Amino acid sequence: MMKQKSEKWYKKGEKFFRAHQKVCIVTGVVLTVVVIAMILLNGTVFNKPETTTTQTLSIMRGNVVQTIEIVGSIRAVPSASLNWSTSGTVMSSTVQVGDEVKAGDILLELEPSSVSSDILEAQTDLITARSELELLKTADTAYQTAAQNLADAESTYKDARNSFNSINEYHAPLEEVEAAIEAYFDAREALWQSQAEYEATLNLAKEDPVRLAAKSAQDAAQSARDKAFYRVNNTMGIYFGNNQEDIYLTYRASKAALDEARVTFNAARDKSDDIAAAEARVQALTNTINGSRIIAPFDGTITDIHTSAGDHVASGDSAIQLDNLSTMVVDVSVAEVDINSIDAGDLASITFDAIPNKTYSGTVTQVGVSGTASSGVVRFNVTVTL
Repeated sequence: MMKQKSEKWYKKGEKFFRAHQKVCIVTGVVLTVVVIAMILLNGTVFNKPETTTTQTLSIMRGNVVQTIEIVGSIRAVPSASLNWSTSGTVMSSTVQVGDEVKAGDILLELEPSSVSSDILEAQTDLITARSELELLKTADTAYQTAAQNLADAESTYKDARNSFNSINEYHAPLEEVEAAIEAYFDAREALWQSQAEYEATLNLAKEDPVRLAAKSAQDAAQSARDKAFYRVNNTMGIYFGNNQEDIYLTYRASKAALDEARVTFNAARDKSDDIAAAEARVQALTNTINGSRIIAPFDGTITDIHTSAGDHVASGDSAIQLDNLSTMVVDVSVAEVDINSIDAGDLASITFDAIPNKTYSGTVTQVGVSGTASSGVVRFNVTVTL
């Protein structure tokens, strides 16, 4: 029964397929494509990879800090070991370790009776040298006289200049008027000379070439003198007669006297060489005397005393250690692999074994440019100021 139904349905289907063969083929192809697409789609959906999240950040500029740990030694700047420069017996003193002193303070001194005769003589000579120096600076008679002469010369010159300006009707600059007058004086002097030379030929015949040449030179000099004279008159706006010439000559003489007074005054005033020599002598004597003393060369703190009252010392013996504790530096030795990472101005942190749990700030103030080789390693000196 079932077999008959199947055959019946098969025949109907075959009949339908033959009647609609093209439609069935197209439909089958479409269904096949749809099925494949669904399979691929399902595979993509069900096997979807994990979603990747992208985050965008801004690039920022910063400093890269490198730390170099180095062991160094600390010292004061400045620091000085003060030594005796002569022999003798140390006097008693009140200075103590820890005292703060000023530059120029006398810290220790030798007994006067124990020092050399040179020092004792220097003490006597110093009194005279200082007196002479003071005299050069304050009681210079030649200077005072020169100063008074200069004041008088300036007053005389001022009066003469005013008189000379009073005849300068055109108010021409004095330099221009003086140049014109001096040119006139030169031309007049040349005329007088040529006249004397011509007069010396008067015993010759009128047609003598020497006499004729002298006469020609005199005529030329006369012409030059006349032109110079007219120039003076035109420059000043007056007739330059004897009275005017006298006024000018007085002015010229007063001007020359003023110039001379100024030279004399400057020479009297310029005692720099004498004063320098006197100061050098005072300093030399002072240095000799100070050979028996220990004097602070700078402001600082006494950190050690090597001699006591009554000790006999010799030249070169240590006396006092003086340090300026307000300025401390640390000296370190940096290997060549690290030296390029250090520059002047870099900050530094400093700790001391004797002061635990305490950090000090410092700044690199000096970086050596020449290294020192030791055991195959080149090291450079670096200074850090606290």
